[in-house]
Amino acid sequence: MRLLAISIRSWHRQGPAPPRLVENLQNFTAREQVDYRTFGAGGFGDNRGGGSASFDYTATLARRGSSFSVKESRRVTQAAMEFPLENQDIGLPEMALIFHPDLRPDYDMKCEAATNWEGRAAWIVSFRQRKDHPDHTAAIYTNQRSYPVPLRGRAWIAQGSGVVIHMEIAMMHEIPAVAVREWYLSIDYASVRFRSKDVVVWLPQSADTYAALDIDRVVVSHTFSDFLLFSVQTTEQISQPH
Repeated sequence: MRLLAISIRSWHRQGPAPPRLVENLQNFTAREQVDYRTFGAGGFGDNRGGGSASFDYTATLARRGSSFSVKESRRVTQAAMEFPLENQDIGLPEMALIFHPDLRPDYDMKCEAATNWEGRAAWIVSFRQRKDHPDHTAAIYTNQRSYPVPLRGRAWIAQGSGVVIHMEIAMMHEIPAVAVREWYLSIDYASVRFRSKDVVVWLPQSADTYAALDIDRVVVSHTFSDFLLFSVQTTEQISQPH
C-alpha cells in the first residue's frame, strides 16, 4: 500500500496582505479525525482496508514584517494501528489563498454563475493553472524532491462577505515520476465564533480527497472540531462551527 502526500507549498507574502483573506488565517488548534480507505484496480469493490486516527492539529501564522507564512503540524492522539498520514493533505486552511493577489495571476479565473450553497447566496468561480506561469501552489513531496502539481477547480464564494465557503479542486494532469494518475479535493469551510473576542473566523470543517496511484486508489476524509484560537498571550476554547 502506498499513500499520497500532496501539500500546499510554503510561501511568503511580501507587502500588505488583503484583510478579507488573511483575517481567516489565525493561529488555531483543532481535533482532526482522519479516516482512509485503499482500493485496488478493481475500484471501490476491491477494498484493501484502511485506518483511522485522531490528531491534535495546529496551524500557525508566522509574520515577519510585511511577509507571512503558514505552518501546520499533526500529533497523533489515538490510533488503533500504525497510521502513515501525519503529512497527508497539508495546506487545507490556506487553500483559499489561490485567490490571494500573489497567486491569482497564476490562474485563469471566471465567474460562472450565481447560486446557493447550503442556503447561502454564492458566486461560483472557476480557476485553472496558466501554462505560462509556474506552479506555485501545490506539490507532491518525496524523500528526494518535490513535484509541482497544476490545479484546476471551482470555488463557492459568499456574496457580500467574499469568504470562500466550499472548494472542489483537481490535479490537471498525471505526475508520471511518482505514478500519480488523479487527485481530487472537496473542502467545506465553516464560520467559527470566538465569543470572548467577538470575532468570526472561517476555518475548514471537513475535506475529502481521492487519489488514483499506480495500483491503488486512496480515499481520505478529514473532519475538524474542538477549535482553539490562540496567541502568544492567550488561549481560549470556542464553540463548534455553525
